[in-house]
Amino acid sequence: MSELVRPPGASMKATLRARLTRVPPVRWFLAIEDGAFRVAGEAEHRLGITPRTTKIVPGPFDRLVMRVVLLFVPVLIGTFVITTGATRTRALLAIICVAVLLFTAMLVIEGVRADRGTTRRPPNPRPSTKRPPTTRPPARRP
Repeated sequence: MSELVRPPGASMKATLRARLTRVPPVRWFLAIEDGAFRVAGEAEHRLGITPRTTKIVPGPFDRLVMRVVLLFVPVLIGTFVITTGATRTRALLAIICVAVLLFTAMLVIEGVRADRGTTRRPPNPRPSTKRPPTTRPPARRP
C-alpha cells in the first residue's frame, strides 16, 4: 500500500524515470552515453577547439542523437555476421528505415518542445508597485 501512495507533487513520469534508472542495463547504457560525451569533450580540448575549463553540457537533442547512435551502430556491425547478400540488404534497409523514422520523430518532438518554450507566459496576477508616469507639468511657484 505504501508503494502506491506518492508524495504530493510527485508525478508518474518522475517515479517511472527513477525506477528505470535503477535497472542495471539502463544504468550501464547511461554510463556509456556519459562516457561518450566525456570522450567528445576531451577530443575537442585536444584538437584545440575549446579550452580545458569549458564544460560541455549536452542538450536533450544531443542525448537523443547519441542514444540512436549507440543503439544502431552495434546493430549495423551485427549485420556483417549475415552471410547472404539478400538478407543483409533487407536488414540494412530495415535499419535505415527505422533510423529515418526515429530521426524524424526526434526532430518533430524537438520542434514541439521549442514551440512550447517560446509561447508567452500568462501575465503576472500581482499588481505592479510602480506608479505610472505623471503627465502633468511640474507646478510653478509664484
